[in-house]
Amino acid sequence: MTWMEVPGEKLLEPVVSMPDMLRSLASTKPTVNDQDLDKLKKFTQDFGQEG
Repeated sequence: MTWMEVPGEKLLEPVVSMPDMLRSLASTKPTVNDQDLDKLKKFTQDFGQEG
């Protein structure tokens, strides 16, 4: 049986501690770069906040 086959009421969320979160944040890389931010800034200047 896989976890996808386990009924929802039988599943429990894992306990996540502050050290878990800090370790995760320390190893997470940004999903956007400076070039992406520049493109967004230009788009906003050209078309406004609502696009």
